[in-house]
Amino acid sequence: MPIAPPPENQGSADDIISYPTDLMSEVALTILQRTQQAMQNHQQAWQAIQRWIEESAPKFSQLGVGLIDVRPYLTNVLVPHAQRLQASYEWQWNAAQTLVSAIEQIRTTDQNIARSFTPETSTAGNLSSHGKGLAR
Repeated sequence: MPIAPPPENQGSADDIISYPTDLMSEVALTILQRTQQAMQNHQQAWQAIQRWIEESAPKFSQLGVGLIDVRPYLTNVLVPHAQRLQASYEWQWNAAQTLVSAIEQIRTTDQNIARSFTPETSTAGNLSSHGKGLAR
């Protein structure tokens, strides 16, 4: 396995780490909306399929040996497929929710760090810094 060359820039005080929280929010919202729509479409289609299986699934005669009811066979194939689809939608929903949580954590961290650099007046009128543990 080849080894990646070391990065040319090892980092400096001028490096800025930036997370586009507005774009992240837009992506999370899009995922949530599309997943919700897909789940609704899936539920409607699955209900129609279940009705068809119960009401209209064909029965076959096999060489004069009674009728074969194919409903259990169809159900055995389609139920696991429907469950996998549902699990996929739930995974997408959870991924989008995790992205929303990450956005909130990023914003909270940014606010906390910004406050730590802002001098604040204590109740005694002395200036104190959030970054320092003692009032001066």
